[in-house]
Amino acid sequence: MLCAFCSIAQAPHEKETLIVIPSPLTVGIDDMGWKQGWSTDVDSLKPHHIDAPEGRWMGMADYKVVVEIAKNVNSRLLGLFIMSEFDRSNICSEFPTTTEEGENWDNSHRMSDDDHRIMNYIKDNAAYLEFGLHGVRHNHWKDGKKHGEFARHNFNKNPHPVDEMQQHLECYKRLIDQYDITFPKTFVPPRHCYYHNPEDTMDTGGLMASWGIKYVSWGHKYWLYYEQYVVNPMSELQFDNGVLVIERDQTIPWKKSVGISMDSIATDFYYETTHWHNFIAATPDENHLIAQKWIHWFNLVKDSHDRYLPKNTAQLYSQALYLKYAKIDITGNRIVIDNSQLPDWAYDRELVGNLVIKILLPKDEHISSVSIDTDAQITSFYEEGDYGYVILPELKQKKYEIEIKTGSGILSNCVINNGTYNIKQLELNHDKVLLEVEMYGTQNLHIRLEGTKPQEVKSCTEDLLVNSWEWDDQEKICEINITANDVQGVQGEIVLDVTR
Repeated sequence: MLCAFCSIAQAPHEKETLIVIPSPLTVGIDDMGWKQGWSTDVDSLKPHHIDAPEGRWMGMADYKVVVEIAKNVNSRLLGLFIMSEFDRSNICSEFPTTTEEGENWDNSHRMSDDDHRIMNYIKDNAAYLEFGLHGVRHNHWKDGKKHGEFARHNFNKNPHPVDEMQQHLECYKRLIDQYDITFPKTFVPPRHCYYHNPEDTMDTGGLMASWGIKYVSWGHKYWLYYEQYVVNPMSELQFDNGVLVIERDQTIPWKKSVGISMDSIATDFYYETTHWHNFIAATPDENHLIAQKWIHWFNLVKDSHDRYLPKNTAQLYSQALYLKYAKIDITGNRIVIDNSQLPDWAYDRELVGNLVIKILLPKDEHISSVSIDTDAQITSFYEEGDYGYVILPELKQKKYEIEIKTGSGILSNCVINNGTYNIKQLELNHDKVLLEVEMYGTQNLHIRLEGTKPQEVKSCTEDLLVNSWEWDDQEKICEINITANDVQGVQGEIVLDVTR
């Protein structure tokens, strides 16, 4: 699927790729947030929880293992959260279709002091774990039956009333408000149930867009036996009433897959569907053994010449847009990008961001120079293993010509992006360096400057805090510690006053 969009140049007399516009590949982790870690089929109206051994409760160790994996591979992984069992005020009882108990919902027996500790841990580690929307309790209960929470199993036949779906989202918001968590930007529909109708502005996409959701992924191909009900089934990447939807693969079966990870790259999709129980062991003290398997798989992605592990969700979707709509040609070390066909809606919804270029580095060489034939400036780069990565800013609807060279030197006047944030724009002036950043959590930003020296570093955005900064005069690197005061990330401007 995706290889048709990858632009590859061959190094002279070599078989390996020298320069590629790589396809992103990562995971979405469904079903985070459950406390009960096992499922029961005794009552068909009860929700499925996690496919863990009976008696396995989920706790802090099961969040920490995901964060530790993310830190090790330096990527902000997407967690999709179910929130009903973190209900501390029986909020769900006010929204009867959200649980199997309806108005009689009582969560008091599940409450504990760990609730706030866990949610604070998630907020404190926003640099490595994205808090995404899955659902209140994974289902929609009505008339003695349960369905997919935001769409029926038969998709476009008899969709849930909009007011009931709005109530589910209002309930979700009140649940996360208990923990000062802002509404997510990413959504995965429970049970793959997604009502898709481009002519209905309040289909699932339109509904989610009205709540600020921008990114959606789902596994449509696993529900083909409902095909007779599907109108205009979605392609691999499609814009649906305000959200960008990407289809995802599912290599791991849901049942009997506790602790099972992928051991190869067997997909052309951008996402692998995973569940929380794939990242845990039967007992929490063995979680680290599962973590090592996942770290190995993520490193396989990094070592693949035409794939890369995205820093975060926004970067993944931006890369997907360029791969679908831009015409890219690579000859030697020169890249021509015709971006004139990127749709207006992608800019209107602020879905366009960075484009990542991957370069196989000759032994003992670095990315030494990058030139662009326009007034654009690359935003950042990093080197990892045998590869270097050049990150371009938001490209306009026009043509670009880029030349990348490797050598013994290394790039200056550029951010070294060894975090999970995005640098959206970089502007170098005589007395200032302007950085437009999208920051998650608290991270260190490193920028190498040649011929200038920072005198002051400040933020121009209220919820983007510069905690400290220091200048290494020998390495010519300014290290800036920055905090985004929103678990979903903060976009803003950082200014370095410099002297020459």
